[in-house]
Amino acid sequence: MGETDVDVDVVVIGGGACGMVAALRAADGGLTVALFEKSTQHGCNSQVSSGSLAAAGTRWQRAAGVDDSPQRQADDIVRESGDESTRPLVEAVCSVAPGILDWLNDELGHTLELGGDMRRHGMSVPRLHTDPARSGGIALVRTLRTAIAASESIAFVDSTPGIGLLSEDGVVVGAVVLQNGAPVEVRARAVVLASDGFAANAELVAAYVPEAVDDVFQGVSTSTGDALAWAMGSVRRRAT
Repeated sequence: MGETDVDVDVVVIGGGACGMVAALRAADGGLTVALFEKSTQHGCNSQVSSGSLAAAGTRWQRAAGVDDSPQRQADDIVRESGDESTRPLVEAVCSVAPGILDWLNDELGHTLELGGDMRRHGMSVPRLHTDPARSGGIALVRTLRTAIAASESIAFVDSTPGIGLLSEDGVVVGAVVLQNGAPVEVRARAVVLASDGFAANAELVAAYVPEAVDDVFQGVSTSTGDALAWAMGSVRRRAT
C-alpha cells in the first residue's frame, strides 16, 4: 500500500480489554488507531469477569516470596490443555505478561496486587493479580476506557461492528465495519481482531466444542465469533 492508501496505521475490531490494550500500546508507539466496538451497552467478557490477570515472574510475586517464571506458567498451561502445538504462542504470551502488568500499574494507574488466595486449577503457584478492592473486570475496563478517551491517537467508535476484512492479492489491507447501517471500508497497515470468543453462538459451540453444548454461558451476548469466518476465508475484497 502507498502512503495515500492508508486511513489509519492500525484498525482494531473489538473494544473489550484485549482490543483496548492493543490500541493503547499501538498509540504509545506513535501510531494512529481506529477502534471499532460492536456495543458498549452489551459490554465485554472482561467487564463481567473477575478482572484478575495471570502473569509469572512479576514484582508482586517476588515481594510475596513466590518463585515463578513465564516458562513455568507456560508449562502449566500446556500441561493442563494437553495441546503441545500451542506452546510457541503460549510461551510468547507468558513472556510479555509481566510487562503488561507493570504498564497497567505504573502508566495507567490501575493498582495491582498478588491475589495469593485466588488460586485456579492448573496453576502450580499463585499468579493471579487483581486490584486491592477486588472490584472485578468493571474496574479494569474503566481504567482502559479512561486511557482510550485521553489518547489523541485513538478514535473509539461505538455501535460499529466489524463485518469483514479487506484483502488484496491475499494480503489483509484493512477491515469493513457497519456504521449507521452502511458498510464502511477502513484501510490500515495492520488489523487486530479482538472480537471476543464464540460461546454465545450455539452453532459454533456445537461444531468446535461439542462437550460444552449443555454448559451455562455466563458471558456477554455479543460473543458470537464473528471474526472466525473472516479468518477462515470469508474475506470481503475491496470493490474495484
